[in-house]
Amino acid sequence: MELLVSVLIISILAAIVLPTTNLALERMKEMELNHNLMELRKGLDIYKDKGYSKKNGDNTPSGYPINLSELVTSHVLRSVPEDPMHPSSNSDVNTWWKKIPFSSTDLSWYDIRSKSTGVALDGTKFNTW
Repeated sequence: MELLVSVLIISILAAIVLPTTNLALERMKEMELNHNLMELRKGLDIYKDKGYSKKNGDNTPSGYPINLSELVTSHVLRSVPEDPMHPSSNSDVNTWWKKIPFSSTDLSWYDIRSKSTGVALDGTKFNTW
């Protein structure tokens, strides 16, 4: 009888803790996405402000890089962070969504979004962050 009560109590505690753990893991992934987006956006701005587009021979009208790997080759970032909500083996092509500048002839990375169509805990879509 005592064993049955013990198993019941442990089951109830597990039922309470498990959803909380999943919620905490989801929050951590959202925080990582937000951090990676801020790091990439800061890297894009540094790349433009330091004139790396001209130094690398791209010479895009906006001054932003043609691909994200240029942030690494220019030593602006050590590596291109991955989108935790839309993981892929190639961060530059498959993970992130490119927002180009106002000019339709300039295909550089002006801004960046997640390609994930998921919804955050606050109800916003990840691809609008």
